[in-house]
Amino acid sequence: MITIAKLWILPVDTVTSDASEEGRRYITEDKRAKLLRFRQEEDRQRGLWAELLVRSVICRELAIANRAIVFAYNAYGKPELAGETGLQFNVSHSGRWVVCLTDEHPVGVDIEQIAPLDREVAHSVFTEAEVQYVEGATHSADRHNRFFQVWTAKESCIKAVGKGLSLPLQNFSVVPAIQESGTAIIEGESWQLRQLVIDPAYRLTACCKPQSSWNGMEQVDAAKILSKIGPGIY
Repeated sequence: MITIAKLWILPVDTVTSDASEEGRRYITEDKRAKLLRFRQEEDRQRGLWAELLVRSVICRELAIANRAIVFAYNAYGKPELAGETGLQFNVSHSGRWVVCLTDEHPVGVDIEQIAPLDREVAHSVFTEAEVQYVEGATHSADRHNRFFQVWTAKESCIKAVGKGLSLPLQNFSVVPAIQESGTAIIEGESWQLRQLVIDPAYRLTACCKPQSSWNGMEQVDAAKILSKIGPGIY
């Protein structure tokens, strides 16, 4: 049983076309159909390897076959393992990275590639304290960095809570929690925020329960993922 939070990371730009072709054999027909709806090949690749990463972690941590994995979804669409497995997970992907956070308790993770700051977005979905934190940076690059610190923190929180955007982003603040890997209060419940650097061009926040211990991160490659999944072919 998982009792500690751990982050699994995959640089998807290192994956070969042969590995992706093999990987598609290990997901359901329904998932393959959903991936085909993405217009961009990059989005299909990230979606495919997010699914494969989750499956490989489940196979490894629970010692079950890929074909035995059954996903369920809560009322807001958050995926989880069917049954009482003792394993919670959440995935995110952006640019060259696919990540998966696991724990015994509910978790959320978000990674975003740093891009030009859209101040209208900040003012429309951030709290006053969060806007002040972003705008308080002296240099433009620092404001961009702070924006994505706040953004990934808020996204990871709503994913951990499991209510998606039905939980308004302005209903809670992640400041000052993000400044010191502290605790955010959401609907009266405490959540631990941890901001991690895996690439200077990205920002990543992991959200888990305060009682969760942290077991760091592990970078995996396509070969390792496929070796954990196979031969559970759909």
